[in-house]
Amino acid sequence: MWSERTLGRLCQLSDQTTSTGRSVDSAEALRTYRCWAKHWEAAVKRGGPEGDNSAQSRRLVWKSYYGTLSTILRHDLTYEPDSTPTDQENLPLYNQSSRRLKQLTEMKRVETIYESLLIKETQFPKASDANYEIEAWVDSVMDNWRLLCGPTWHEDDLGEGGKEGIARSVLDVSTEPPACSIHT
Repeated sequence: MWSERTLGRLCQLSDQTTSTGRSVDSAEALRTYRCWAKHWEAAVKRGGPEGDNSAQSRRLVWKSYYGTLSTILRHDLTYEPDSTPTDQENLPLYNQSSRRLKQLTEMKRVETIYESLLIKETQFPKASDANYEIEAWVDSVMDNWRLLCGPTWHEDDLGEGGKEGIARSVLDVSTEPPACSIHT
C-alpha cells in the first residue's frame, strides 16, 4: 500500500497540467504513470486494499494521467511510446502515424479507466447541483476530440474507424448511464 501511495504521489508531482509537473519532462512523467498503472493493475488482480481514501486517491492519479496525456496532445509535446524490455528487442523505427496511433491508444485506455472510476465513485448530482470533476473531464474529452478530428491529425494517425470512430467514442462518453440512481 505504501508503494502505491508513493508512486501515486510521484505521479501527481509529474502531472503536466500543474506548475509542479512542468519541471518534469513529459516522457519521464509518462514513465512514472505507466509504472503506477502496472502497479494498479496488479493490485486490482490480487484484490488490493479498498476504501474511500484509496479509491479517491487512485481516481485522482488516473485523472492526472489523463490530464498529462491531454497536455501532451494539446501542446504537441514529444510523445514517447511505452517500450518494455521485450519491445526494445524489436524496436521499430516509429514514424509519426505509428507514434500518434500509440498515443491515441494509450489516451483511450486511460480515458476508459478514469471514466469508469469517475462514474462508479462519484454521485450523480441533483438538478440544482454540479459535479465539477465530471464537467472538467467532459470538457477535456471534447477538447481532445476537436484536436484529434482537426486538420493536424490524419485518418492514418487514428487507426481503424478514423475520425468517425473518434467521434463515435465521444458520443459513447456522453451517453453512459450514471452508476447510481437520479435523486428526485
